[in-house]
Amino acid sequence: MGKQTRRKIHAQRGWDYLKRLDFSLLIPRPRHHKSNKEQQEAFKQALPEEVQHLQQIYPQAKIGLWCMDEHRIGLKPVVRRIWARKGHRPVIRVQQRYEWLYVYGFAHPESGESHWLLLPSVSVEVFTIALEHFAQAVGASPDRRIIVVLDRAGWHSSQMLVIPDGIHLVFLPPYSPELQRMSSASGHSPTRRLAIAALRRWMSYKRRKQSAVLPFKTMRPVSAMPHSSTGGLPRSCKRDLTVSNPIFQQSPLFVSLTHLRDISLRS
Repeated sequence: MGKQTRRKIHAQRGWDYLKRLDFSLLIPRPRHHKSNKEQQEAFKQALPEEVQHLQQIYPQAKIGLWCMDEHRIGLKPVVRRIWARKGHRPVIRVQQRYEWLYVYGFAHPESGESHWLLLPSVSVEVFTIALEHFAQAVGASPDRRIIVVLDRAGWHSSQMLVIPDGIHLVFLPPYSPELQRMSSASGHSPTRRLAIAALRRWMSYKRRKQSAVLPFKTMRPVSAMPHSSTGGLPRSCKRDLTVSNPIFQQSPLFVSLTHLRDISLRS
C-alpha cells in the first residue's frame, strides 16, 4: 500500500485496513508436489455422476453422500524451559511414553450431521468395525445406500475389508487431502474440541484406576464412544466414555472390540 500511495504507512495501520477488508492472517495449506490438478477436477465432476449412477442402479433406494477421515490425538512428553545459570545446560530425567487414540469421523456435508468413534488404532479390522457401527447408525440397507468419500489409506482399500451392505466407498485422487471435507475439520471444531474433552476424561479415569483406552499392545478393557450430532460441540462428550456403562457392554461394537483385544493380547 505504501508503494502504491507513495506514502509511509505504519504497520498497524496496514493491519487495520486488511481487517476492514475482511482479510485474516492464515497459514497456507500445503499441497503435495505429486498432486494432479486434472485428476482433482475430474473427481469433482465424476462424484455427482457417481451419485446419479447409483440412483439408476437402485431407483427405489435413498442415496446419501458422506465423507470420513481419521484423526490421531494423544499425549507425548514435552520438555519445557526452566531458569538456569548461563553456561550450564540443565538435565532432567524423562520417560518417553506415548498414548493416543484415533477419532473416526463421518460427516454429511449437506445437513451437518456427524457420527464419531474413539478407537485405539487404525487397521483393516478396526475400520471394519467402524464401518459396521456407522452403517447401523445411519440405517444403511438395500433401501438406503450410503456413499462414503475417503482417502486411499491401506486399511481403507484392503481386499480384506468387510464392507456392510448399503455402503459404497469412493476414493479421492492420490495426494489430494484438500478435497476431503473431514480433513479441514480435524484441526478445528468440533473434532479437536471433542477429542480434547474425551482425552481429558480418559486420563481422569485412568488416574482413578478405572477403565482406560490403551493402544492394542497394552490393551485392557477397550472404550469406544459412538457419537451423533447435528453441529456444534456435542454435549455427549460429557458422558461416560468407559466400558463400565452396561448399555455399551451390550452393544455389538463392544463385543467386536473385546474380540480384537483378545487377539492382540494373544499375539
